[in-house]
Amino acid sequence: MLNVSGTAVIDGFGNKVVLVGTQIDYNGRKDGWFSIDDLDKMKSLGGTILEIHGLRFKNMMLERGIIDEVWFVNNLDKWVSWCEQMQIYYIINMRNFKWSSSRGCMMPDWFLEGRYDPPYDETTCDKACIDLLDVDNPLQEDNRQDFIDLWEFIANRYKNNKYALFGIMNEPLCRVQLNDSSLAKHLGVTYSRFMEGVVDAIRSTGAKQLIFVDRPYVWYLSNVQPVKRSNIVWEDHLYVQTKYEPKNVNSWKTAMDNKIQRFVRDFGKPLYMGEYGSYPFSAYDDGLSDWQAVLAQQVAHLNSSEIAGYSWHAWSFLEGEYYDHIYDCFNKEESDYILQTIFR
Repeated sequence: MLNVSGTAVIDGFGNKVVLVGTQIDYNGRKDGWFSIDDLDKMKSLGGTILEIHGLRFKNMMLERGIIDEVWFVNNLDKWVSWCEQMQIYYIINMRNFKWSSSRGCMMPDWFLEGRYDPPYDETTCDKACIDLLDVDNPLQEDNRQDFIDLWEFIANRYKNNKYALFGIMNEPLCRVQLNDSSLAKHLGVTYSRFMEGVVDAIRSTGAKQLIFVDRPYVWYLSNVQPVKRSNIVWEDHLYVQTKYEPKNVNSWKTAMDNKIQRFVRDFGKPLYMGEYGSYPFSAYDDGLSDWQAVLAQQVAHLNSSEIAGYSWHAWSFLEGEYYDHIYDCFNKEESDYILQTIFR
């Protein structure tokens, strides 16, 4: 089992470990596209970690307090067993609650009923996401407890698994509209307090696994506050983008170094770069024409940095992994280049 030692992750023999991998996101898992053969290929290339990315709360708890064990048997139990069989570490990662353009609010309706006026639109969902992570606001206290209870269930279910790791919430408050700097700063404080409560619940089951805590999107790194718990790893994500900063690889390196300063040096915790690459994901979708050179420089910089690991996002975009005009971004030659680069 992996543990934290200072700002590093170590194995049971005390050796420093740098975890290198990718994600399987929702689109890659649906309709049976994800298989144990994917894990076999990842491992053959040198991959050591998979993030089972963006699991949805409302698939796991259909009604308040009622956990759908059938969903676990048919889905997560299966994926977990493949990772254990292949001896690859895996992060069980839960999606945030942000509004989706194709699926609406990612909160179950019972998070909203009796609290907000219908219809439940993006503005309503943003307000609910803010209220959920503001532990000083009693409006969402019962929903916070349901979130904690689900994580306690997950931890208890997989606490004896050798390769299991836990990722509490993917990209909290990402693209949620925060109206002013004082709110952003306040949420930086309350988010860390909420994460401490979730960590405590996971530990109450006897689970000793690493717990990954994502950076909340609260405007500035300076607004992010320490999570005062042991055996945790901070996770953050960073792409070179065409519409938003950083727009080139040099700016990306600077932003990456700033993250290392905040989480590793200021907080004294390990940092895991849980998503990186370029966005959009290919030159065919208004992406970077020089994305291959960018990727090579990103990997080289990550290799030379004081971090606990890094995972390219996402396996599903490779040729043949999820055939769709949007998600199947790369042809075979490009996919081979990506695999040879990210696992070197």
